Amino acid sequence: MHLHIVQPTTYTTDGKLFQTGKRRLMSLSLPYLAALTPREWEVSVFDERLTPVDFDASCDVAAITVWTRFSRRAYEIAAEYRKRGIPVLMGGPHTYFYADEVAEHCDAYAIGEADGIWADMLADAAAGRLTKVYRQQPLPDMKGLPHPRYEMIPFHHYSRPRVFQVQTTRGCPFGCDFCEETILYGKKFRSRPMDELADEINYIKSLGGHIIFFADSVFGGAKRNCQQVLETLVPLNIKWASLWPMNYCADDAMVKLARQSGCLHLNMGMESVDEETIRSMKKRQNRVGHYDEALANLRRHGITYSLNFVFGWDTESDSVYEATLRYLEDNRVPMAFFNILNPRRGTGIYNELKRTGRLLDEDNLSKIAGMNCQFMPKNMSPGELVERVNTLHRQFYSPRSIIRRLRPGLRADFWGMLMFNLYQWNAARKSGFGNLDSF
Repeated sequence: MHLHIVQPTTYTTDGKLFQTGKRRLMSLSLPYLAALTPREWEVSVFDERLTPVDFDASCDVAAITVWTRFSRRAYEIAAEYRKRGIPVLMGGPHTYFYADEVAEHCDAYAIGEADGIWADMLADAAAGRLTKVYRQQPLPDMKGLPHPRYEMIPFHHYSRPRVFQVQTTRGCPFGCDFCEETILYGKKFRSRPMDELADEINYIKSLGGHIIFFADSVFGGAKRNCQQVLETLVPLNIKWASLWPMNYCADDAMVKLARQSGCLHLNMGMESVDEETIRSMKKRQNRVGHYDEALANLRRHGITYSLNFVFGWDTESDSVYEATLRYLEDNRVPMAFFNILNPRRGTGIYNELKRTGRLLDEDNLSKIAGMNCQFMPKNMSPGELVERVNTLHRQFYSPRSIIRRLRPGLRADFWGMLMFNLYQWNAARKSGFGNLDSF
């Protein structure tokens, strides 16, 4: 039996398919699904951002992994396979919240993680006895996960140094009002055995990979487990980056251990510099009063970092944009990403905005590329919110701000940070931030 596993691309703001000849970050979904596939199947993988899907290649079953932003294209791909009489399986986060919509475009779909149900779906597809829905219950633990079949990925499409992805944990107990992670992956951390984690990293090293991006919602999960992960990484001689919780940064021993284990870069959800806004989004693990100490600790240990912000909350005043820029410049923050609140289906803020009739074009929530506002803000129009966030991005990545934040002497990858900042400035100058398809 021949299986195609497809990761769709998306449409850009001007309606074209987004495609690029090279990437640096290796896909995890494709090689992991391939690893879960019984070996009697012959597997082909297609990352449509890099290569077109070969619909005419031998295929008995097609599997498409779907995120909401890619769903429009996923449905088109599914239609092409089904025209050829090939059954289509779908899975991914989109199927959890849009099950009725997904059901119209496939022969069967998965709800939840694939680990315990993928082989059953394929067996039923081969036998011609597919049911419409396959649900993973309960959530699987992370013991005994197979190594992603990275050897199947065409490495020539990935620029050096290639960055491989690894998971150490799943789940999140925090339940931030704008995030669906807790709903999708559970309210408790599930963690991998340390020996299995080390074994997978050594496998990646055998493929020439020495830079890892840890694709965890919260790196390492609970603090004690995170420390064990860091201790496991120390002798492996790799470099790594990850999402990282702000509240871990104030722990000097933890940050020092992260540096010793090969940490290159941490991306963190600061979300807002306003205490009331942090409370309103239920980001209880963040403490505005501890921000300065956390960032100073990262600088002291020479770890580069980037911060994420979400704007559009009812609690925000007009001064929040100026206050954010001033805070970032005063603390010499090397990189930041500015986002408009996206009320994803299933989240607390989605339910509240829907209840109060403030959602705009609900059918296209999370499906439109570029910077846009998909709800009615309390204190301004949607267009005004977009323009204020665009302006903050332009100011932060202006030459004046870059010089102020990245003056020589920073104990980090100064030239790497400088090049990223100049890229952001040039892109915003030419296109306007709202048209940048990579965001």
